[in-house]
Amino acid sequence: MIFNIIKEFFFFCSGAYLDILKQDDCKNEHNKYIGIGTAVFFTALFAFLSSSYALFTVFKSGVLAIMFGIIWASFIFSLDRYIVSTLKKENGKYFESEVSNGLANRIIEIIKASPRIALAILLALVISKPLELKIFEREINNELIGMQQSVIQSQEEKVRNRYEPSITRRNEQIYILNLELDTKRSEYNDLRNKANQEADGTGGSGKPNLGPIYKAKEVVANNSELEYKQTIERNQPKIDVLRKEISDLEGKLSVELLSLKREEYDGLLARITALGNLTEYNQIPQVNKVANSIEKKDSLPASDSLRIKDTIITPIPDSDSQPAIYKSNSMYYANLAILLLFMCIELAPLIFKIFTDRGNYDLKIQMLEDKIYSQEVEQISYLNDEINKRIKIKAGENQNIAERELADNKGLLQKISDAQIELAQEIISFWKTDQLEKIRKNPERYVTNLRQEEENNEMQ
Repeated sequence: MIFNIIKEFFFFCSGAYLDILKQDDCKNEHNKYIGIGTAVFFTALFAFLSSSYALFTVFKSGVLAIMFGIIWASFIFSLDRYIVSTLKKENGKYFESEVSNGLANRIIEIIKASPRIALAILLALVISKPLELKIFEREINNELIGMQQSVIQSQEEKVRNRYEPSITRRNEQIYILNLELDTKRSEYNDLRNKANQEADGTGGSGKPNLGPIYKAKEVVANNSELEYKQTIERNQPKIDVLRKEISDLEGKLSVELLSLKREEYDGLLARITALGNLTEYNQIPQVNKVANSIEKKDSLPASDSLRIKDTIITPIPDSDSQPAIYKSNSMYYANLAILLLFMCIELAPLIFKIFTDRGNYDLKIQMLEDKIYSQEVEQISYLNDEINKRIKIKAGENQNIAERELADNKGLLQKISDAQIELAQEIISFWKTDQLEKIRKNPERYVTNLRQEEENNEMQ
């Protein structure tokens, strides 16, 4: 019982006409259509799994993923069932050889099925991609960690680029101010030592004395000390202000870095991008490149009172070269194998239908189509005959009406002609009577007129 239900379900999946397929002389076709229906069903099943997983990565909801997965799988199932059911077996006679004839029919079937094959390949691409995401989930998760770190690093770099130039510039100012203090202190210490050495005889003239040479050196040392103290009084407040500004800038930088949103980089597009990175075919070794320093622009206004002339610093390239990283192409071949596998699964029903021989079911379907076609042709011919008959009858009726009208018109014309003759006879009779009356009243005038006419005729 259960086996029969499963068998009929796969018959339905194959798109076959069940009333014909269940006939006794078509039982040898059952296995073929069970295989076709199985391929169609499992294609829809894979479509359900792939779409559910893909939609789950988007909605993060199992209920929505399953609901939309069922809708997508139903669409794929209906489309595959339609593609298989509309593919007809060819039975043309092109050659005398059966082998050549069969090969020609197969080629014609493939040509006719080429749009369906292209559609099946497209469906395989759509179905396989989410399943590839699930199959390579661990590798993709590792790749996503690196991608997320790159995104975080890029965000932090953008924030640092706004503050680090200002901090660097202030450190350079502090360095210059401290360098000036160190120079003044060094000059003062050197001059003071020379004066002391002149006093105790350890330097200068080599004799202990407090003479004019010592006093001259003491004056120079005192002047240097005064300049050193003036430099301290001038530079130290600036250094304190610059250090305070550096502390404020570093505080703002820390606050902005902490306030950056660390959203999870785990969307569908991110996973597809990660899969693309993993399955990219590499023809040459992939080498890490050391990024060169770039010029950073100051985010503070140019009118800063503490701003000094910028110093152009040439970055020193890192001499420690990192080793080349060789990226394996195994993921590329694995991804290609999975894609080809799903193409084979999607094309399986079409391949079964094309490369199987023409069976009793196909013959009965062809007979049924020919019968329906002949009935349609007969019905059309019958309708054409009925229409022609009605046209002839109508034409005959119109001809009879025209003949009757023509006969009536002939009779009317004859009556008009007879009436005109009678009128002419009456006019002639009236004219004759009138002329006889005129001759009787004046015969001489009539005779004279006749003579003149005869003379005129003779003269001519």
